[in-house]
Amino acid sequence: DGSPVRVTEIMYNPPEAPGPVALADEDFNDAVADGFVERVGTWTYPAGRYHGTPVTYRPPHPDSRILIAPINIALAIVPQQSDLPEQFRVATTIKRDASNSRTFIVFDYHSRENFKFAGAWSNSQWVIGRYNYLSYRNNWYLDAIGPATISTGVDYDLELSVIDGAASLKVNGQIKVAWDFDQDLAEGQIGIATRDGAASFDDFTAEVDFDADAYEFVELLNTGGSSVNLGATHFADGIEFSSPRTDLGAGQRALIVKNLSAFESRYDTTGMNIIGQYSGNFANGGEAVALNDAASEGIESFTYNDWYGVTDGGGWSLHLIDPATALSALGDKESWRPSEYALGSPGGTDSDVARGSVVINEVLSHSDGPSGDWVELYNTTGAPIGIGNWYLSDDANDLTKYRIPPGTTINAGEYLLFTASDHFGGFFGFSEHGEGAYLTGADADTTLRGFRNVKTFGAAPGEKSFGLYATSVGRDFVLLSSPTPGVANAEALIGPVVINEIMYHPLPGGDEFLELYNITPSSVELYDVSNPTHTWKLDGAMEYIFPESVAIPAYGMVVLTEVDVTAPGAEAAFRSAYGIPGGVGIYGPWSGSLSNGGESVKLYMPGDPDPGTGQWSYIRVDRVVYDDLAPWPLDADGLGSSLERRVSGDYGNDVANWQSGLSGGTPGEHNVGANAPPAMDAGADQAVLLPHEVTLDGMVNDDGLPSGGTLTMAWTKQSGPGTVTFGDDSLAVTTAGFSTVGTYVLRLTADDGGQQAYAEMTVTATAIAGDVTCNGIVDITDLGALAANWQATGAVWAQGDFTGDGVVNITDLGALAANW
Repeated sequence: DGSPVRVTEIMYNPPEAPGPVALADEDFNDAVADGFVERVGTWTYPAGRYHGTPVTYRPPHPDSRILIAPINIALAIVPQQSDLPEQFRVATTIKRDASNSRTFIVFDYHSRENFKFAGAWSNSQWVIGRYNYLSYRNNWYLDAIGPATISTGVDYDLELSVIDGAASLKVNGQIKVAWDFDQDLAEGQIGIATRDGAASFDDFTAEVDFDADAYEFVELLNTGGSSVNLGATHFADGIEFSSPRTDLGAGQRALIVKNLSAFESRYDTTGMNIIGQYSGNFANGGEAVALNDAASEGIESFTYNDWYGVTDGGGWSLHLIDPATALSALGDKESWRPSEYALGSPGGTDSDVARGSVVINEVLSHSDGPSGDWVELYNTTGAPIGIGNWYLSDDANDLTKYRIPPGTTINAGEYLLFTASDHFGGFFGFSEHGEGAYLTGADADTTLRGFRNVKTFGAAPGEKSFGLYATSVGRDFVLLSSPTPGVANAEALIGPVVINEIMYHPLPGGDEFLELYNITPSSVELYDVSNPTHTWKLDGAMEYIFPESVAIPAYGMVVLTEVDVTAPGAEAAFRSAYGIPGGVGIYGPWSGSLSNGGESVKLYMPGDPDPGTGQWSYIRVDRVVYDDLAPWPLDADGLGSSLERRVSGDYGNDVANWQSGLSGGTPGEHNVGANAPPAMDAGADQAVLLPHEVTLDGMVNDDGLPSGGTLTMAWTKQSGPGTVTFGDDSLAVTTAGFSTVGTYVLRLTADDGGQQAYAEMTVTATAIAGDVTCNGIVDITDLGALAANWQATGAVWAQGDFTGDGVVNITDLGALAANW
């Protein structure tokens, strides 16, 4: 079987250091030059200083019979275990013993015959230069020279600064010389030297500014039951590293670091098994990682991503949850989580609360109720979880606004509600215009842990909550049909208008378009009626702001396109090309385009302005994140079909609710195979003389969808002065009687189990003048009703007002008498 070695932790985007890192800091007071290696010369420690006396040194020649001119020098360096960064500083105090003492800081040191220097060149010059031994000759080059008077027996504070290949020398705080070598100066070592004459040094320091990438590391774990030799185990993708021959015991961990000096400056490496340094970098945005054995056979290969904000520069590493994870699942986000604590746990175990164990399940961000805003947490596991000392916040840059009381526990499978009135109100409040909710794990000493659950959301209507909604491929955090504090979430809020069809990759010569569908039995204005300049818009892959006064009729559609349909003849040509019915509005052009590789399309409506400030925000009505890869329909990717919503009234951002339609699409028509609303006709308007009834001649046709659905019908009175009695209100064809005269609007509604539709008609009911009771006879009963309401104002027919002037008087009595 394959190697049991697994990558278990990656610090791919570490945070920067808070400031410069000290690589050396030696005052020589203890008569020891810690970290220094004396390459040549005699070095002593008089009076707490590091004193160099040059000795004659003759560089070697391949032919021992040839003698090279000697040099007198004392040189000591501070070896580093890895390259320096491109920016570093070296400082020391020098005191020259003699006028011929050439005393300097050494940098970019590669050998005794190849280094650069900055310091005093005899009594008269501050210099930056270089020494090499090309062509077997001693070559001393002075690249930058600053004339000066330099005394012997006097302390001078030198500071060398290197930035991206350029060096500058300060003496006693003032820049004296500078030179741009235009080459990498980070691969060599640093140190001190004096040539020809002796000199002493004091207070040597070296500070570096490591790039954040220098702190990267990757951890390997032997998940097997016996030792494994890592010799020639190497990374084939991601970084470049081949392991030396070293045994990794069962259950043991090995670390490979980007820069050992940087790593040691950040971590206590005691007990860590660091087996080397790699070249290259892990990509901050994620990339493929492949680990091979000595025979270049694959051990594991996966692609990580910037799944979690805290691991993508936030300070936490990416940690494999279960080292026994199947190789095929190593590229899944669910297999990884942030480390328990900031900076990761290199070489050690990591046991934070499993990601997703506690989730932000629902948020009410726009409430005027007594409890105010609230956030609901849910324990998704089968065991209680303690969340005491954890934090809630509304700000990614300030995660510690509200601390959950110590001892707080969420029982298995239960919900826990935190309200503004009882909990976090004094610390933060959600914005009705949209922001985020943040749950962060923490210890009793306030140390933040890697556990983080974040839900971001947009603007919300009043008293509507956002919550988790399960789709066929995951969970979305969306507006819900109703708030559900403390219980399972309600269904997602859908409509009143939905994205119903998307032509994102038409055939050559075709046009992109998008269809919106009003799923309700009422007209929907695509603007705020109280603020008509606040209109609906589309955003995401493309952008379009609707003009004022646009409305979609009940169960109606509009089509949007990239085509400029305002140009002469363009709308008619577009309508003809796609067979769009005449009653369907067409709008365009939009800006941008629908990506052929998949993208997000979002529909927004304007929210209500704040009473005081007038501020308003767009509220998302629908969103579809489509793709050109399976399980999304492939026929829609340039093969002629559009994407069509299967069930318009079901949740839209779910691949399970989308299919490919006919070639060219069906803009302005009901989608192929989709359940269309029943076709309705309530019949012609009628007039009736009471007490006669009318026969209602309604008609309902349905497409038989959805499968298993039952078609139901119902007649109702929408308006009218009296009571309507239907023969059978569940039949399209039935009778209706009326209690009094007047105009009645009757509605026939049909519901096929998935879609509703209705149609209306008007009945004008009249009676013989004087017939108060509308029974067809004018008699004493009618006279009594008229007498009882004599001279009444605001009267109606049933009170004796037969002329309709609102007063019961002599005219009405005359009408009654005429028909007695």
